[in-house]
Amino acid sequence: GIMGAVEGPVVMKGLRRNSLQGDRALADILKQFGAVIEQGEDTLTVRRGILKGIEIDAGQIPDLVPALAVLGCFAEGETRIVNAVRLRLKESDRLATTCAGIAALGGKAAELPDGLCIQGTGLRGGRAKGANDHRIVMALAAGACFADAPSEIDDAQSIAKSYPGFFEDYKLVGGKSDVIDLD
Repeated sequence: GIMGAVEGPVVMKGLRRNSLQGDRALADILKQFGAVIEQGEDTLTVRRGILKGIEIDAGQIPDLVPALAVLGCFAEGETRIVNAVRLRLKESDRLATTCAGIAALGGKAAELPDGLCIQGTGLRGGRAKGANDHRIVMALAAGACFADAPSEIDDAQSIAKSYPGFFEDYKLVGGKSDVIDLD
């Protein structure tokens, strides 16, 4: 979704129009940001649009917060994510680790008691901690595609928890990565 909204187009398969999953809200949020959305029967195509910062109530979509926060780096103005305090109790404190990851890659973000505030200043690139958290690694990797300079994110192996093929698909949509296993 991030990669489609910033550069596009990206076609995501397996996201049915009538899905009841919280992740189904992704299309609506991307549209609010300003991305161009085309919903097929079981696909979602995301194209680049004029992105503007928005406020997101994350109460029903906590797993999307790291990715949406990174997207906020590329949206004009300010993006606020609220109602996300339970993210402090995930594989990492996802509010803290998302904020730290954005800062490490040269973006501007601040923690709120129950969320994040992100400024749309882009990402410069750098070295970020993945916090051994699959959602943090994937969100930062997606944002790193559009950073001004190369980026390094550790704990890449953590993606195996939810999306073992992430880096293969990442390359298919234009990402460039070298995953180094030091074990």
